Amino acid sequence: MQYRVIISVHDVYPYTSMIMSICDWDPNAWGCIFSTAKTPEMYTLQRKVENAEEGKLNLNLVKSNRTASLDSLRDLIKAGKVFVTKQNDVEDSRLMEHMLSLKRTQVFQGDELQFIWQKSDGNDHMMFSMLYLYLACKLQGTATGNDWGGSSLVKKFTLKMK
Repeated sequence: MQYRVIISVHDVYPYTSMIMSICDWDPNAWGCIFSTAKTPEMYTLQRKVENAEEGKLNLNLVKSNRTASLDSLRDLIKAGKVFVTKQNDVEDSRLMEHMLSLKRTQVFQGDELQFIWQKSDGNDHMMFSMLYLYLACKLQGTATGNDWGGSSLVKKFTLKMK
């Protein structure tokens, strides 16, 4: 066996039913949704147990504070604790395009000025793939504070380009 997945974090939308079925047979699988909470917490966890009378299905849910999570990942990248090895020029330029698609901008929401992450153009799937990996490491207890923890949990993370 080449890989042993200890924990996985998946984007719940748009394939909610598929993620619920994955969580149903794998207790270490988590669905992730983004919240716009104004707390400094990076995420909260919620385990839902199936209850037919209330219409609830099994789902392990990570509610990720989008701003705090992306800020934390950005800080790791800036500190050189997350890096990407170059595969080839085409993949490298596409990766950078995905990584730079999200921009931290100032917006007024009501009377309050807030800083949020907004997609500027292009795709951002690789940035979010890296974020889900980071959240999985946090859930496993490997990444502590603003560090991956120096563990060998993640030896290689490969993003395949199509």
